[in-house]
Amino acid sequence: PANQALVFKAFHRLPQTAGTTRGLGLGLSIVERIGRILDHAILVESVPGRGSTFSLGLPRAIAPAAMPAAQAPPAPAVRIADLVVLCVDNEPAVLDGMDALLSGWGCRVLKAAGVAEAVVLATGGDGTPSVVLADYHLGDGNGLDAIRAIGEALGLALPAIVITADHSAEVVREVRQSGALLLRKPLRAAALRALLSQLALQRAAAE
Repeated sequence: PANQALVFKAFHRLPQTAGTTRGLGLGLSIVERIGRILDHAILVESVPGRGSTFSLGLPRAIAPAAMPAAQAPPAPAVRIADLVVLCVDNEPAVLDGMDALLSGWGCRVLKAAGVAEAVVLATGGDGTPSVVLADYHLGDGNGLDAIRAIGEALGLALPAIVITADHSAEVVREVRQSGALLLRKPLRAAALRALLSQLALQRAAAE
């Protein structure tokens, strides 16, 4: 008990452990100093051969009264499951992956390997696409060519997202000037879902 106050002194170590335990004798002095600054009492109880207990005394705080939540109007339900997504990519594996991802969200997926096939699917009577999801680099042209061809065939401008691994300023400028949205590879599912939700909300507002 006579030594308990000494363990809080800087660079002071008790002879029982000074020769066997590494350290500088600063840890508890730092704790005690910070406790004093914060007005939090540091207490110690120790029994030789049994161990020590260090306690930190904190003032009890009274919780503020809960404020009633503001009654906000309910947000409109956004269902990307209502979307028909026309995916355009010249790599079959990528198309299959997009199909699995979008179908898992409840979307109906149309898959096209190029510009001509995309136009056929868009006008083939299986339902007008809600959004076009096109890779920038295709075997016959690029994603913007596909988006323009689909729009001309349908006589309307569809919402579109261009996916590309080309981060050049020229491609970014071209996509933005076209009015399409841009997603960079590697594609993040969360980013794609956020854009689809945005387009679904715009569609619902227009209706």
